[in-house]
Amino acid sequence: MLVSSSLIYSPLIKGFTKTFQCLLGCLCFFAISFVASSAGAEDQSFSIALMPTSGAQRTSYYNLLAEFKQHHKAVSVNIRAYEHEKYKESIHELLTLGTEDVFFWFGGAKLTALADKGLIADISTVWKSKGWDKRFTRSAASAVKHQGKYFGIPINYYQWGIYYRSTILAEGNVSKLSNWADLLSACRSLAKQNRHLFTVGTQSPWSIAAWFDYLNLRINGLDYHKSVMAGEQSFTSMRMLKVFKFWQQAIEADCFNEDRSQLDWKEALPLLYHGKSAAVLMGNFFVAGVPKVIQQDLKFVAFPEINPNVPIYEDAPMDVIMLSKDALDNPAAISFITYLVETDALLKVNNANKKLSTFDQAYDIDDPFIEAGYKLLNQAKGVAQFYDRDTRSEMSVPAMDLMVMFINQQLTIDEVLVTLEHQRQAVYQ
Repeated sequence: MLVSSSLIYSPLIKGFTKTFQCLLGCLCFFAISFVASSAGAEDQSFSIALMPTSGAQRTSYYNLLAEFKQHHKAVSVNIRAYEHEKYKESIHELLTLGTEDVFFWFGGAKLTALADKGLIADISTVWKSKGWDKRFTRSAASAVKHQGKYFGIPINYYQWGIYYRSTILAEGNVSKLSNWADLLSACRSLAKQNRHLFTVGTQSPWSIAAWFDYLNLRINGLDYHKSVMAGEQSFTSMRMLKVFKFWQQAIEADCFNEDRSQLDWKEALPLLYHGKSAAVLMGNFFVAGVPKVIQQDLKFVAFPEINPNVPIYEDAPMDVIMLSKDALDNPAAISFITYLVETDALLKVNNANKKLSTFDQAYDIDDPFIEAGYKLLNQAKGVAQFYDRDTRSEMSVPAMDLMVMFINQQLTIDEVLVTLEHQRQAVYQ
């Protein structure tokens, strides 16, 4: 099976100091500096911006940087960890300010938009001189390539799908979720017990966009989905109407928790932990933060089939490391990305964070969710990045808000489709 290498625990990070600052009025971060030098060596430094989604992920990043320091004792590393959602909102300001050299970010349209604006470094010279095409899978390399140039390091990817509590489904007399009829039946069965199949938090609009992605992929296929992402398809078409009609079926079957408008995606997870909801449609990254006792009851299944004539396509977002436009001249920053590519450091981080390796090599590890991810994506006929990564932010941000209004039944199907179409025309025409 294709899986990552086993985790090797890093030594504890000692002698660091913590400081809290405020950036851009609302963006809080803490900084940890590792400072060391070797006799006779020239001091170097770089700063890195992180956006961890959990404490476990934050720890894995710090362990990575501690190990890097062991191999590069003359390099000082300044870490700034930002709250995930604020980081995404403020990436342009952060890159413009130039306070950091190295950034965690996303593949797809999110990366190419920054490249088109000249905010990140073209690392093609480094990439080609070191022969990194041989290190990564072809699909991973293509996720950071734009107009023939490389703008980042593909560090991991991960599957999306349905994570469910097997005991809760059993109590609801639900035996399978293999097709759309199964899913609706499960929703109705659990609703009779005052439970819901899915927990969602609509205060995180991106998490709701997963429902649009999967319904469109299962009903209309990947080529059409990509065309929608590129702004080439009308939202008032019959094909798009069908997507929202299926979505409406799930709403009417009581598939979603009633308090969803009051919660973000993290705040919605305790409903899964406490058995009020049986499942969540989410990326595999969330598993690292799930309590161990719940993980033991957690299972994974692909989003169900809807149109048997449409092949199975999946969402598989790619995470990347990129450099600010001026960091290409910083030898310490180049040393860091070289370390990531040419050692097993990323394998350890991905293993800890339940994410899949981008390297063109197989690794063994006993993790059911990573194994399920490799199996799912190896069998898929194609993959999409994710709604807000595949389309321009001028479209995705208002569109996701409209999807939230739809799933909260503040807009009818006709109202949401007409408004989405107006937005599409404003952005693309």
